[in-house]
Amino acid sequence: MDTGKIVDSQKRDKIDNDGKIEWDNAYKLEGTSILWSEPPVPFIQEHAINIFKKSNPREVLDLPCGDGRNTLSLAQAFPKVMAADVSRRAIKIAQENLEKKNIHNCSYEYADIFGTPWGDSHFDCILCWGTLGHLARPIFALQELMRILKPGGRLIAGFFSVNDPMKGINMEEVAPNEFMYDNRFFYRFYEPSDLISIAKGLSVNEPEVMTTQWEEPPHKGFREYTHMHESHALILKK
Repeated sequence: MDTGKIVDSQKRDKIDNDGKIEWDNAYKLEGTSILWSEPPVPFIQEHAINIFKKSNPREVLDLPCGDGRNTLSLAQAFPKVMAADVSRRAIKIAQENLEKKNIHNCSYEYADIFGTPWGDSHFDCILCWGTLGHLARPIFALQELMRILKPGGRLIAGFFSVNDPMKGINMEEVAPNEFMYDNRFFYRFYEPSDLISIAKGLSVNEPEVMTTQWEEPPHKGFREYTHMHESHALILKK
């Protein structure tokens, strides 16, 4: 294992910049408008919505929204949802999918998680599920999300667990708990203690970590079989 491959900041910058292109390309898959799956991640329905309700939100940000799998649950629970992504293709697909389900309380916006288009303290709550584990510099993304979160609001950020059954499968290990999948997608797997340390770096008091497992349907062009995932949800209050 070459632990020096991606540890310097320039290489991490390149990984994150290349990742934007790769994920946008992922939505070119022929013959499908759903890249991930139709059902939302169970944690969103079973826990995230109730956590957000503690802040009595009017507008919730879903970044990244992807094809809208988790946006649907948020839109059914809250008055307004902003669905945003760094992939313009994903945004178009999400809008089409949600409007087919008669969901009309969503807005759609292109947004780079490292530099979003919104002012300070803009959103009541933020869901960031499915991208932070793919970032080589997640702390900068979290700083940006906390900037646009209103005081009293809550951020739920998903990270891949070190116990994820998919860890290392068809991946090249490039550093401890860091991998490349298909030579295109970066993965970092976390212990709960890693996330508490991240929260301390953000000067957030009383962070909470919840761990969730679920069965994931096949993904066309990626893991074309039913598989299990385990992730940690880092819950932060501003």
